[in-house]
Amino acid sequence: LPLPALSADANVRVAVSQTEIVVDTLDDNDDGVYNAGEFSLREAFNFIADSGTIQFDPALFTPGAMATINLTLGELVAAREFAIAGPGAGQLEISADQASRVIAVTGGTLTISGITLTRGRVQDTLGGGIHVAATAGLILDGSIVSECTVEDTNGTADDLGGGIGCEGALQITNSTIANNTAGAFGGGIYSAGPLEILNTTISGNTAVTEDGGGIHMEDGTGELVHVTITGNS
Repeated sequence: LPLPALSADANVRVAVSQTEIVVDTLDDNDDGVYNAGEFSLREAFNFIADSGTIQFDPALFTPGAMATINLTLGELVAAREFAIAGPGAGQLEISADQASRVIAVTGGTLTISGITLTRGRVQDTLGGGIHVAATAGLILDGSIVSECTVEDTNGTADDLGGGIGCEGALQITNSTIANNTAGAFGGGIYSAGPLEILNTTISGNTAVTEDGGGIHMEDGTGELVHVTITGNS
């Protein structure tokens, strides 16, 4: 993908290149304006190259406070392999405010670290917080997925993976999957591919009508090491 053209005052702010982009606003926009203080996470998703990394301007954060990106334009779509490196799950949250899913991974492997993903909501499908397609993968490290929901509106058990609905490969380390809800299977996690979880807590999740309040494995292989699974239903 081409970088945006320089404006007349040369104030475009894309750090280093397409392979390393710095987000410098908490606003959710895709308005084609790339001046300093106006490069959004959604625009970074559009421009990041394969194997690139999205980071965040430290000026966005205040010690001891949570900064929030509210997704007013719908879910973010990751269609290639790249990483999002956040400042810490206690400093940055990406919230869909119950209006959409947070992230859909449609191609490549997406690596997320140091971020809270919260308040995603979809109906009669997979992944209230994150959906990972069968041809894609997700690596989640040092992050939180919480308060996400897949709601049943059609009476069919197709509402899967309140927090994460993964048809591809899923690796979770040093993270928390908590207080998510699925209408059917997998309140916290629904997995239909290779699953690895290390040093992670899965708690307070709910599968409303079926099984797997914490985790439901439909297919594939699973390896869990030092994982706390508690208070799920």
